Amino acid sequence: MNRHFYTLAAASILIVSNLQTAKADILLYEQAPFNNVTGFSWTSDLDNGGNGFQSFDNFELTADSMITNVRWQGFYWDSITPGNNPVVAETVTWDISFWSDSGGEPGAAIKTENFSVASINSTFLFNGNFSGDSVPVFEFEAHLSSPIQVNGGQTYWFSTLSRSVSFNPLFSWKAGFGPDDLTIQDILPSGERLVRQGDRAFALEGRVIPEPASLVLWGLGAVLMVVITRVRWRAEDWLPIKN
Repeated sequence: MNRHFYTLAAASILIVSNLQTAKADILLYEQAPFNNVTGFSWTSDLDNGGNGFQSFDNFELTADSMITNVRWQGFYWDSITPGNNPVVAETVTWDISFWSDSGGEPGAAIKTENFSVASINSTFLFNGNFSGDSVPVFEFEAHLSSPIQVNGGQTYWFSTLSRSVSFNPLFSWKAGFGPDDLTIQDILPSGERLVRQGDRAFALEGRVIPEPASLVLWGLGAVLMVVITRVRWRAEDWLPIKN
């Protein structure tokens, strides 16, 4: 066969196999933050001794997807000495994790990744007011080292945990507009679980996984392109030569 036939066939296969990764990341899910620091904000901070709190919020996507990037908002607060506020952030590393759902609360950990502060994109937004104190509010962004696949129509839980030298000042995960007004918070290290009011401010980015039928259509289209091109080349071989 003509070598051009093989070239086009290989290119078509490559297009189909890379269809999923070629798509640009999009916003898959978002719980937009409340204005200023209003609403219920819950601590998600752990000190070097393993003491603190970890907060979780649930989400559900409409289609099977690959999550590649996460964003969240929160603030730092000295709860012991108000005069120290606004304080400097004291996070050393971040734990980003995804959990299955078990009876309406976090079940088994599906993916946990630890990030250095340097690897997190941190943007100062404004100094808000919480409990009468001035607090610095930030937006954080983490790019996962490998995507996590989640199924559409299934409930999962997302958690972001600040690991600090000490528990004070603490990091508090800002309130956001969510569907069920529910946050789960664990007391650490005991693991005692608390049901808290309000949703958290976070967003998930990535790409939707194409349905099998869509991949088949792309594959058929690619094969058809090769066939048509091959037929055209064979027809040209039989055309009379014009001087």
